[in-house]
Order: sequence, then C-alpha cells, then structure tokens
Amino acid sequence: NFDAHAALVVRTSGLDNALLTFDRSALPEGVEIMDAELTINATFESGAWGKELTVLNTEAFDSTTVTYDDAPAVYNPGESVAVPNELGMMTFNVTDNVAAWDAMGAQATTAEQMGQLAISATGPFGRVVFDSLESYEGKPAMLTVTYRPAE
Repeated sequence: NFDAHAALVVRTSGLDNALLTFDRSALPEGVEIMDAELTINATFESGAWGKELTVLNTEAFDSTTVTYDDAPAVYNPGESVAVPNELGMMTFNVTDNVAAWDAMGAQATTAEQMGQLAISATGPFGRVVFDSLESYEGKPAMLTVTYRPAE
C-alpha cells in the first residue's frame, strides 16, 4: 500500500518481486507465439537512479517467501530494462516467458496453472512502484500476446 492506494512495490534489496498473474486459458494451446509485451505504469521510484527491472516466469510458490535468488522459484528471465528518468509506462518483451507457458501444455484450470510473471529490481537500494488494479485512476499492467495457430 503506497500513498493510500493499492500498488505493486518492488524493492531493490532482492527480497521482493511484484507478482502478476494471468489466465492462461485465454491463450489457445499449441499456438506459435509471435510476440508478447507487458506494459506497466511506474508511478514512483526512490533512491539513486540506475535501477533495472527484469521480468521472470514463476512457478507456484508462497509469495511471502520468494526471492530473486530462489531458483527454481523463478526462471526464464527476460532482458533487463533500465528504469527511465521520466517515470510512466514501461514495456517489456516477454515473448520467451509466454512461450514457456504455452510449452507447459495444460490450460489454466487451477491457480497453479495460471501464467505468472514476477518483476524483479536490481541496482541502487530503493523501490519502484507500479499501478495495480486497485490503484485510484491507475493504469494496471497489461499483457498483449500476438500468436498464430499451429500448422
């Protein structure tokens, strides 16, 4: 909770990830993933500039205990993206992460089969804050996937 509204907070201590969960059932099984982008709205950043964010796939885990270093709780990291000096919308290429969901086969019927992405931060000590679904007039994270049917 940040500034009296619900938000996703990532601290660069390496102990916190912002966890996003997506319903994999919206993704047809066996398709070819052409592109996938995750868009998030950064609303606050503390500490020195120079932080980088990385998006990771996650397996089912207790969200109170997962850390950046907890392999195999996190896997398939994407490319790191520097936190911009001007906060706002940030876009991550998560094509490999989403393709990993599709490779798992089964569609989402339980919480364990949901597609999960964790945003992890590195760099100078501090935090980065993102809008969540509960944020006042916020812009929640959005996952856009482009795919084509399997041949």
